[in-house]
Amino acid sequence: MTNNLIQCRSSLIFAVVLFSALFFSNLITSPVFSQTKFEQLVKNGLSALSNVQELPDDGQGHLSPGQSHEYSSEYPTSGTHATSPVAAGFYRKPQQPTQLVHALEHGNIVIYFGKVGPKQGTFILKETKNFNGFWDGVIFIHTPKLGNKTVATAWRKRLDLDNFDLPSIAAFIDAFRGRGPENRVR
Repeated sequence: MTNNLIQCRSSLIFAVVLFSALFFSNLITSPVFSQTKFEQLVKNGLSALSNVQELPDDGQGHLSPGQSHEYSSEYPTSGTHATSPVAAGFYRKPQQPTQLVHALEHGNIVIYFGKVGPKQGTFILKETKNFNGFWDGVIFIHTPKLGNKTVATAWRKRLDLDNFDLPSIAAFIDAFRGRGPENRVR
């Protein structure tokens, strides 16, 4: 199979999973249940926070228009960055790392993930809707090359997971969302 066919097939499977999750789960239709469910996930995932890496501060400078920047990591958590951040939400395609770092500086969380099931797809849709603030949003980026793995990032924080573990991700979001250096809102 060609890479394009594999990528197309992967995107189609992911779309079906998200579609199924949207229509077959009450997590999205019941905000009270959703908040309670999220809080329970956080409690169940607190132990994962002991695996969060505290990374060096690579700075907070802004690039001039047209400038680029190379990071030491594929999933950067600080450093010189673009003047405009990526908005909170769900993305099927990679976003500019320089804009993602700016979003982290604001206090957003970036979750890079590969394969997910319906339950995880529902979580992504719900949290994209619930956490969409400029200073405390969540950005989900479908990254097929990760396979089953997930990488959660915040400003100078990183959590590597072998899969899309809902409690661990919820605990990470709760611990670090809104706590960027530019304008701490939590």
